[in-house]
Parts: sequence; C-alpha cells; structure tokens
Amino acid sequence: MNETRLKAMGWTKKEIDHARKIFAKAEKNHPGTVSLQRAVFWLTVIVLASGVLAFVIELLPVILLGGTLLGAVMLFVIGSCLGLLFVHVAHDLPLGAHHHVGAVLLILAGCGIVFMLMVLMQAPFSTYGVKANPAILSAGLGIGLAIPYIAHWRVTRAAK
Repeated sequence: MNETRLKAMGWTKKEIDHARKIFAKAEKNHPGTVSLQRAVFWLTVIVLASGVLAFVIELLPVILLGGTLLGAVMLFVIGSCLGLLFVHVAHDLPLGAHHHVGAVLLILAGCGIVFMLMVLMQAPFSTYGVKANPAILSAGLGIGLAIPYIAHWRVTRAAK
C-alpha cells in the first residue's frame, strides 16, 4: 500500500491506517493463508530432518574416520547451515508455541537417529583404530541445528 499515492488521491492518515489494519487482519485470518503457512512450516521441518539424515548418512564414514573433534566440527557446520535454512523459511511465518516445541523435538529425534546410526556403523571402522564418540558427534549436530534457531527466537523476542 503506497501511502503517498493514497494521500495524493485524498485519503487521510486515519483512513490509510484503517485500511492497513483491515488488510492485515484479512491476511492473518484467511483460512487458506493459515493452512498454507502451516503446510510450509511442517514441510520445511520434514525436508530439513530428511536432509540432515541423508547428508549425515552419506558423510558418516568420513565423519567416523576423521575422529571425534573433526567429526563434531563437520556436523556442527552442517547443522548450522541447515538451521539457518530453517530459520530463513520460518522467519516469515507466524508460529505458535507448539510449532517451536515440535521443531525442537524433531531436531532432537533426528540427532538421536544420527547417534544410533553412528553407534551401529562404528563397529566396521573400529578395525582401523578409529574411536569416534557418537554422543559428542550427535551433540555437535544438535547444537549446530539449534544455535541459529535459538538466536533467531531470542532476537525476535527481544524486538517485541
């Protein structure tokens, strides 16, 4: 809504503000918009979780052979990149508390699955003398995923 054009057409400030409120309320309450936003959010969460699992499974041999420190750093970087992607998509969506809880639980579940996969796949690599700690590696992934999300949540909460 271009305020200068509306003023040039004879609209008052009060009328412009009233029109803005009407448009904001209509956009916010439209059932199609709300269901689309929910669908976009949960689709993003599912794609993020699937992407993390697929990427980590592909890199698991490299991560386990690299040792605990290198693997944790790699998983932290991967998690941070995917966490930033999630924050970028979720930034424009009006999310309720249950969405935040669901996203955090999904992140934790994904880290638990990665942990189990690392424990199962570590046995073949132990013959090479490599002992990577799956708990530390999973924590690196979880922290990497959570930091952008928590930082975004704190910044937006402080801005209100």
